[in-house]
Amino acid sequence: MFFNKNMKYLTKSKIKQIELARILKISRQSISALMNSKDPKASTLLKISEIYGISIDDLLKKDLESENN
Repeated sequence: MFFNKNMKYLTKSKIKQIELARILKISRQSISALMNSKDPKASTLLKISEIYGISIDDLLKKDLESENN
């Protein structure tokens, strides 16, 4: 599962952690915890996929950083 790696990549290259936290109406610390989560909630995955414009499948199964370099 590539979720953790993809979240790190996305929050460095696209919408930063602080901005993502603001959009999701949670703390930056919650974003950090989410990035280290092994089992993110389905509702959270859906919101993140909508914000970044990617599918949940891609968020979980693809190495987005490798594909974009």
